[in-house]
Amino acid sequence: MESRLRLSKKGMETYTRAVAILKISKKPNGKNRRELRTANRALRLEIHKAVIKDLSRRNAKSILEIGCGDGELLVKLASIGNFRSSHLFGIDRSRKGIRIARKRSKRVRFAVGRSNRIPYKIKFDIIFTVLSFHEWENGYESIPGILARLSPGGSFIIYDTMPMSTRSLLVYKKRGVKLTVLKDRILVKIVFSKPSSTAQYI
Repeated sequence: MESRLRLSKKGMETYTRAVAILKISKKPNGKNRRELRTANRALRLEIHKAVIKDLSRRNAKSILEIGCGDGELLVKLASIGNFRSSHLFGIDRSRKGIRIARKRSKRVRFAVGRSNRIPYKIKFDIIFTVLSFHEWENGYESIPGILARLSPGGSFIIYDTMPMSTRSLLVYKKRGVKLTVLKDRILVKIVFSKPSSTAQYI
């Protein structure tokens, strides 16, 4: 059974604050811009907490984050009990972000890459992305290639705040992929689960 993803009370407050700032000024500048940056940073940290809590319920030997940025979330995940012995990988298109990520941790492997150009040659038990899917160029077109990089029984998980087109996703049900969509007030969690038997997967 898929766990529901929820933001904490603090997370909801930071989201409300960010929305209020945007309503005051559609093009924030000066003080409003600083406040919005602070609110967005706080919201991102709260979303990271929710994602880490959600992922910690799973067991996986190999995990890949697409759009890892400076690696902050993956480094935190590496300290979680059941992931301390897992192989963790992160990719991002920003070379600067990857340089920062590599300085954060020697245990997690980071590389420059994209959703349609994953540099590692292994298969993963979990591939996930947080607050980046809406920025992918032709995001939905990348999904088949990502699913092909999953181990049997593996999952690709999207965590994002933007509305997702259910119509664009339902096509994957016809390809032997279990699809779960969970929506909260702010977050959307989409899980593509690959069957344990690869013979069922097209």
